[in-house]
This record gives sequence, structure tokens and C-alpha cells, in this order.
Amino acid sequence: MAGYTVAESLFIYHFGFEKASDALMRFWSRHNRTPEFAKDMIREGCQWLKDQDVREVSVTSFDGLSLRGHYLLNPNAEKIVVAFHGYRSNAYYDFGAQVRFYYEAGCSLLLVEQRGHLCSDGDVVDMGILARHDVVTWIKYVNEDLNAGRLPVFLAGISMGAATILMAQELNLPDNIKGMIADCGFSNTYEEVRYFGSRYGVLFSKQKMPLIEQQCKIRGGFSLREANPVDALKKARIPVLFIHGTDDQLMPVENSYQNYEACTAPKKLVLVEGADHAWSYFIDTEMYEKEVKRFMAEYQ
Repeated sequence: MAGYTVAESLFIYHFGFEKASDALMRFWSRHNRTPEFAKDMIREGCQWLKDQDVREVSVTSFDGLSLRGHYLLNPNAEKIVVAFHGYRSNAYYDFGAQVRFYYEAGCSLLLVEQRGHLCSDGDVVDMGILARHDVVTWIKYVNEDLNAGRLPVFLAGISMGAATILMAQELNLPDNIKGMIADCGFSNTYEEVRYFGSRYGVLFSKQKMPLIEQQCKIRGGFSLREANPVDALKKARIPVLFIHGTDDQLMPVENSYQNYEACTAPKKLVLVEGADHAWSYFIDTEMYEKEVKRFMAEYQ
């Protein structure tokens, strides 16, 4: 039994935390529950983005990985948005529908490809635990290499990307970061992994989680207990706009309730009625844009 449990934890680690193979990405694609009207909005936004002068950029992470992103300069920019996508996703998919809105709201945009995803280096998807340090690296790049240090910066994240930026609250972030827009992030990394696994039919019992944690430490170089959004937010100084759909089946809205309660910085929680995971922008685009504009205007 013990051998079977260890073997199972190895499979779960490969399935959940290693950089996705083509076969695994096909699996996630088959299980993508994004409604067709939302996919149409994403396609339209991505086409608009492809028609713009997007510059491919890269940085070197604290542990030597080459991380890549896509930079769209707005010549009339009043601020810059640095966006972090979610688990097993990519920058164009998670933010494709929103980029034109941000651009027309007076923003330059840097869309980050997270470590272990797409064209960025890294063999591990670490749930934002290591990637929270990449937030610092990208902001340094924005301020120094893109010469945007005079502009206010807002961090935006969806799902795991939201957790990534929230966990960076405990790090030494530059003063020109004026706010975070955290869309449907989780609150506890360890518990989210257990819950996430159960949603995909994998038995992540409390008894098996220590073995999965062990695989993360040995093979991935990180601990699921190393950082949590809810703990980082107890040290927060950067304002946060929390957004969450009330019908989120993958990361229940209670996650944002917990993050909101823990946050010591100025904060607001916006709930989108009837929205499943990462659907809030599509379900109520008008309210989403209004709340984001209001938030940026208040803190920039």
C-alpha cells in the first residue's frame, strides 16, 4: 500500500506541477469550461492585440530562468499594467479579452508568461510560490529597462496569477506599485491543491497530501506551505481590488472572502453574480471595467 501511495503521489506531481506536455495541454483543453461567447471575446481581443506593435521581452529570474512576456506601449500611457495569467494558461488567453480595455483606459501593458508555462523557462508549475519573486524581477525590468519608473504600476492577476501577485505583498516591492487587481485567487496554497485535485477526480486526501508536499520539495524545489496569499496579506501595504464570481466551482468565493478579511491595505471586494471561475469579466463586463477604472483612478 505504501508503495502504491508513493507511486500515486509521483503521478499527481507529474500531472499537477510539471511543465505541461502537449498531451497534458490537450487534456486541459478538453476540460476547459469557458463558454463560447467568452472564447469569442478572447479571440477578438487577441486579434486586436496581434494588430498592435507588441514587443517580445524577457528577464532572468532570481534562479536563472529566462522568463518571457509581451509588452504593448501606449504612447499616451498614464500607468502600466503588469498581468499574470493562471494555472496551465497563458497571457493571451487569460487577458486577451481585457487588453483593449486597459489600453484605452490609458495603460501600457506587460503580459507575463509565468515560469513553467508556454515560452518561459522552468520545469515546474509552483502555484505562485516561486513565481512571487518573479513579480519583483518584472517590476525592476519595467522601471529600469522600459523606463517606466515615473509611471504608477498596477499588477493584475487571474486565478493562480492573482495568488502570485498577492503573495508578493510580503516582498519588498517598489513604491510605484499602486494597486493589485486580484481576480478569483485562492487563499491557502496547500488547501487549494487538495481541493483542486478533488475537482478533477483525483483523491487528494489529507493523508496523501504530505507525500505530494514531499514530491514538491524534492522535485520542484518548493513547499506548498512556504507561502499563502492570506498570510502575505496580513503584511499588505498595497491596495487590492478583489474580484470573484459567486458561482466559482474551482476556487470558491470563500477564498476571496478570506483574503479580503486578512488584507491590511486599502481594499474592496467585488462579487459578480453567476460567474464561474475566471468568468467575471465576461459575465458583467460593464461592472468589471467600471470597478477597475474606479480603483486605478483612486490610487494612481
